[in-house]
Amino acid sequence: MTTVKSIFYACSAWVGRIDSETRCRFWSTHPAEINFDPVLQVPIDLARTPSSAREGRIEWDEIQIDDLRDANVDSGVTTLGPWFPDGKTSGAAYLAKAYWERLRPDIRPEFPPAGFPARDYEFMTVVYRHASGNARAGRRYHGYHAKILQEGPGTNAFVSIYQPGRSKSSDTPLDRTLDLASLDVDGHVDDSGLTEIAIGKGKRKEGALYIHLPRARSIGLLDIKLPRGTGINVAYPGQTGLLFDYPVPASG
Repeated sequence: MTTVKSIFYACSAWVGRIDSETRCRFWSTHPAEINFDPVLQVPIDLARTPSSAREGRIEWDEIQIDDLRDANVDSGVTTLGPWFPDGKTSGAAYLAKAYWERLRPDIRPEFPPAGFPARDYEFMTVVYRHASGNARAGRRYHGYHAKILQEGPGTNAFVSIYQPGRSKSSDTPLDRTLDLASLDVDGHVDDSGLTEIAIGKGKRKEGALYIHLPRARSIGLLDIKLPRGTGINVAYPGQTGLLFDYPVPASG
């Protein structure tokens, strides 16, 4: 079956082992919580990304992780690596859903990540392949929680959109106008997309809204900050003072 799109799940990542310029193993839980157990590391090749598939270096079903977040307006959202030994060794890893599902249960990152007042789709992206024949080919969409406040004119909607990872918090959402039929928004679930809300009688007015990432950034939506604090207190051996005091994540 031809891969038309790749869905990615966000998780925290702390690199515990480097195997090559692009291959490493990471913990998705702060390693101090699990005694730095190497058995619980997740293997990943940071070169197996959508951009590599677009350039023909790998097949689309070989993708393991989304592209790096960089200065390119249409960049990915991963902040780990991408090259070692100089790459970043802690950050956000957006694992391909298909790869996440193949991981052993004991190392498969928790999804959605714990400690966030949010829905699962706020930690998801979807990328359409260039050769899919889809008008959205090559575009990357991030999931947000949103509520339609007013419909029209036409396919426009005035929408409240929450920052990712914060939809169940007391934060004030952003109110913006979007054309829900445009390429700025992923297709509706009835049309094989991931967006749940829509204009019209009987359509859902609150739920997932997947926005083209450059558009989302341009209207003030931020990338999720991963990794989050874990509540772990770590001290040097023989010391009574704390070396690190990680804040406890918000509940909800």
